[in-house]
Amino acid sequence: HIQKNKKILSTMRVQMAAPLWGVAYSSLWRPAGAQMVTPPESRHLTIEELNAILQTDATKEFDWSEENAIKAGLLWDGAVQFEWNKAADAELNGQRFPYILCHIGEGLSGYKRKLALAEALNLTENDTDIYYLRTLYNADDYLCVYGQLFASVAAGVTGEEFIVQPLVQTLKFLNNFVDNANQEVGKSNANEQEIYVPTLDVILCPNVAIEENVTADDLAFEVIDSLVQKTIASKLAAAISDTYYLTSEAYGNSTDGSEPSERAQLWNTLLNDYQKAGVCDEAYEMTTWTLTRAADLETGLTSVQIEFNNTGNTEQDQACMLTLALAAASYPDVCSVEMREPVGTSNHYATWLTQSELTNERPFFDVGLNGEGQTVTISDTGIDQNNCYFLDNENPASATYNTNSRKIAQYVPFVDTSDYQYGHGTHVAGTVAGKRDDATGAADGIAPGAKLAFADIGNSAGSLRLPNDYELLSVGRPYSKIHSASWGSEFPFYTTQSRNFDQFMYENDDFLILVAAGNSGAGDAPQTVGSPATGKNIIAVGAHHNTDDSRPRGALGPSYIADFSSRGPTSDGRTKPDIISVGKAVLSAGAVPSEFGECDGKIPGPNSSSGGLLSLQGTSMATPVAAGTAAIIRQYFEEGYYPTGE
Repeated sequence: HIQKNKKILSTMRVQMAAPLWGVAYSSLWRPAGAQMVTPPESRHLTIEELNAILQTDATKEFDWSEENAIKAGLLWDGAVQFEWNKAADAELNGQRFPYILCHIGEGLSGYKRKLALAEALNLTENDTDIYYLRTLYNADDYLCVYGQLFASVAAGVTGEEFIVQPLVQTLKFLNNFVDNANQEVGKSNANEQEIYVPTLDVILCPNVAIEENVTADDLAFEVIDSLVQKTIASKLAAAISDTYYLTSEAYGNSTDGSEPSERAQLWNTLLNDYQKAGVCDEAYEMTTWTLTRAADLETGLTSVQIEFNNTGNTEQDQACMLTLALAAASYPDVCSVEMREPVGTSNHYATWLTQSELTNERPFFDVGLNGEGQTVTISDTGIDQNNCYFLDNENPASATYNTNSRKIAQYVPFVDTSDYQYGHGTHVAGTVAGKRDDATGAADGIAPGAKLAFADIGNSAGSLRLPNDYELLSVGRPYSKIHSASWGSEFPFYTTQSRNFDQFMYENDDFLILVAAGNSGAGDAPQTVGSPATGKNIIAVGAHHNTDDSRPRGALGPSYIADFSSRGPTSDGRTKPDIISVGKAVLSAGAVPSEFGECDGKIPGPNSSSGGLLSLQGTSMATPVAAGTAAIIRQYFEEGYYPTGE
């Protein structure tokens, strides 16, 4: 297989082009004859505008600060001109180049601004190519879109209301990319029980499709085989250097002999001391690549996920990951390269709080609305399936959905098949739909009649390792219509994972995803909602206090937001979280893996355990409360209670 592909892909070994990534070019977008172009009369984005509207690593890459604004601006201008030259070279080879296009001014809606941009590109409102201009930023007086254009077409967009910006390579890196890569790769194996694997998300540009007969292994071979060929390593290092402004001859000529910037020194070190020297060969060969094709090129994006399975606490591993990221970003068909952030796990009283806010009044239960007929998917550390709230001796859970199961209809072991002592996942699952089969339990869930589909993504230490986003969200489908995720990162930006969750909901409009907002809100800290709760289609769940004798000391009651609950807005100004539910002193099932059938005993106090019961707090607890409530609401509509309630 390798020998066969070597012959096909041999042209890749020096020139970092993209022969496997087929693009459906439109005649409207292909110029009559490719030719060298000069930048248009329309201006490009200033570095100050970049800081205001985009969340990229450009600020650090070009050493921007108010004190260094002039020097950073000149450096940025040089990088933009460099990218125009690259775009012109790409056109000579029949390759489009990624651009950001903006329309500025007052008095127009975002839709009309997009039409104005399309008109400047000679597209009509009904032209399918308009779908490949994806919105990047939309405000009252600003709209920015991105997509691929031939350089001569981009240069033809003129007018004071337009901004034409080639996608400078550093703009493909999300904010703090380099710093986060160093930090996360460096600590990945600091704890031997930690199973976080450093991962790159490589997102292709709109309208870029990978041919159907090409697999992730092919792509891995294409890039990695190029990177590890010792005989041409120096040539490849030089080729990558020539694609990146801070390592190029053009940048060197612009410094007038002064010391290169800190980032320029970093990238040159990576290419010369690691790539050229072949230090990363072994690390590259041990990566795992996952390809996710866009279901619809008009709405989705194709992505490649690269896992560094062997990465540990070494400077070498950090360097190799960054070098691979730089190589991936050099492809014109790549629009974004992102470091996947590590994620962590962020009800007796809860049932009447969500149903009536009146003590022991549960009107949903009184009329038979308990989640029956509904399935909720949960992704978490595991379930102790022998706990009395899940026990089913006749239909033990498996990876195949079983409609006859009492409680756990599906259990997909992405990591293992169990939970740890008083584990997070068992508590979350019990909060959604836990139910004793022999009596009314002290910790019956919010929707005790519902069934569960479960994605086990945690090990015995509670550390999480996620599969591909689409694979994760497909657990329980088509039976499950709700996914509850009581985990997330502390990264407060709109990430690839946020987009993937949004895209999945867009493509499955019968599906609802709820994600814990996070527990970083102490001191009313703003912009602390972490990805993927930063998504736009999903529901981000915050936490409020509990009530009655469940309240721990200092609690204020359900009208008050929990001190730990992450606050909004998002980094791009959207309101988050979307909803809050009870997240303090939530009583639920407690995992005791060494016992069979552990169940109710003495009711534990807040944040403590007893027998098969556990009380916890966090937005992780609030999220399954909201998910269970969503199951009841769905049953309400499905069984015809709307509009009379009877």
